Amino acid sequence: MSSQCHEQGVVVKLVAGERALVNVHRAASCEQCAARGACLTLGGGAKKISIVVKNPVHAQAGDTVRLSMPELSVVKASTVAYLIPTLGLVIGILAGRFASGLSGISTGAGALVGGLAGIAAAFFIVRRMGSRMSENEKYEPAITQRINTVTVPDKDNVNND
Repeated sequence: MSSQCHEQGVVVKLVAGERALVNVHRAASCEQCAARGACLTLGGGAKKISIVVKNPVHAQAGDTVRLSMPELSVVKASTVAYLIPTLGLVIGILAGRFASGLSGISTGAGALVGGLAGIAAAFFIVRRMGSRMSENEKYEPAITQRINTVTVPDKDNVNND
């Protein structure tokens, strides 16, 4: 069985189709995740994010919940988001420098044009791959547990002394 990345958050509101908007403070469970090093190194250090997730446990607004996603999916998504643009830039720069030698333009100009072309191509690839990944349930976090349930008092039974 593959391991899971877990995070804790608070349901902000329910969204159509068994989904919920959840505020997540990342630092809590990143310590146990195998993808932690890659995430933090590649810019995933934001303290608070809001995300729409599957809500199969029918959590309500105000509930503290546990979100889960397979670690391998986190690593793959991080690779697509960060590694592909970096490779596109580097390969573009190298190709531009090489092509500049053949065409007679300066290596700096060739590297600049090649780098811009490489990163543009990489972002196009990332966008296509991201669209495919967003359609795959493996890459979508889900609420797997209610940790704290907020109970709203019934206004008819509240004692107004």
